[in-house]
Amino acid sequence: TDLDLAERSRRPYVEGRAHISWGSDALAGSIGASAHGGWFVRPNSTNEREGFAFAADAKIPLNSYVELRGEWFTGDGMRGLGGGAIGQLFDTNGEPVHSTGYWGQVNFTLTQRVTLGGGFGADDPDDGFLGPSGRLKNTTAAVHLALRPAGPLVLGFEYRQMKTTYASGPLTNDHLNVAIGFVF
Repeated sequence: TDLDLAERSRRPYVEGRAHISWGSDALAGSIGASAHGGWFVRPNSTNEREGFAFAADAKIPLNSYVELRGEWFTGDGMRGLGGGAIGQLFDTNGEPVHSTGYWGQVNFTLTQRVTLGGGFGADDPDDGFLGPSGRLKNTTAAVHLALRPAGPLVLGFEYRQMKTTYASGPLTNDHLNVAIGFVF
């Protein structure tokens, strides 16, 4: 969406993912592992910094009513991959911030028209060199309900609580999300 310090390096990112899949429809599952590598150039500098990350993901249907989902990552310079390291790219020493995070979720298909679920996740950068205004940890907990009342119509409701811990203490943010959509 905007010019990133990775683009200043004029080097491509390298990414790869391997996975195994099984089943179909409601019983489709998969487990994957991935790696990501890239380079950054700090403003007003020609020194490149490397960022590497590893991740794992899984979607495991226990039966046609219960599904587990999860993701885990660890690496340096994760800001460009969905906001890892809570959006912080460099520490006070000019090195890419190392961060580890995860998300776990369970979904219950109560009927063909009703799905209920919840999840919890965190993003935890190394605190050592983040500075006094650094964001030390993010946690998120959520519960959601999806309704399919008729035809392709889908209604979604979610309550989500996010907490960001700063050096000065935590701040909490509550969201109530409502969505309407069509499946086709």
